[in-house]
Amino acid sequence: MRIRTAIPSVLVALGLIVAARAHAAASPGRISLRGWAGFTTLSMADINDDIRSTQAAFRADTTTEELRWDPFGGSPNLRLEMDVQVTPLLSAGLGFSTQNGSVRLQSSRVFSVDPTTGEPAEIETLEQYPKFTAWDFVGTLGLWVPSAPGLNFGLQLGFVRGAVTTENTRLLDKFTASPLLEISDGEWQGTGPVLGAFAGFERSILPELSLSTRLGYRYRKIPRPDGILKTTSWGDQGNAREWTTGPLRNSKGEPIDLDLSGVYIDVGLSLGFGGAD
Repeated sequence: MRIRTAIPSVLVALGLIVAARAHAAASPGRISLRGWAGFTTLSMADINDDIRSTQAAFRADTTTEELRWDPFGGSPNLRLEMDVQVTPLLSAGLGFSTQNGSVRLQSSRVFSVDPTTGEPAEIETLEQYPKFTAWDFVGTLGLWVPSAPGLNFGLQLGFVRGAVTTENTRLLDKFTASPLLEISDGEWQGTGPVLGAFAGFERSILPELSLSTRLGYRYRKIPRPDGILKTTSWGDQGNAREWTTGPLRNSKGEPIDLDLSGVYIDVGLSLGFGGAD
């Protein structure tokens, strides 16, 4: 899912909000349950830097025939929240969200061709399929603006639990070396802090049901998630298996972080009940 496909949905929701009737003033003791769907950009700083570095090296190599080696973009997210209106100005709540995404990286290099058929004679193909999953649990402190009913701002603090998995395949077939097929898969997990801030707007569409939008930013970084990489190689000299434990590493062997920070746009429904008359 690309951000350009999410924008029309947000614009439609904003139009409905504008057309809807004004949101009633926040009532102390009122409980709100909210469900959100949205789109989040992703920093993926260390991981994307490594993808771009490898991409540049492939492009500079004249033997590269095919290349699909693009970094992570954004991905959809789902969120559930419950909060209580403490005063007309302040609310407090808890929220849970989940997110996942993946990219497929492919490269093919041709070192020589058969002079008779013109077909590739010596080749190397690489394929990687990195994926991530994440969920976070946060506490939210909201500030509601009495002079502009429905307008709200908030701060979030919590933690994120995330995992990175990867499936890699490498095939090397050259005259000067033994044929090699190498397959590896790994998984790394970790926990990190969540710090967020947002601005939102809420409009009633029924007495107890409201349509909400939110624009915010979350800092979510998991330092050096830990895990295991399993590699199996097949060659003329037999098979070899290797297990490597430790932190997530880039192609240079350096430990890296899983950075899930980014800007998000959410559209949701809010069900409210209770509160002072």
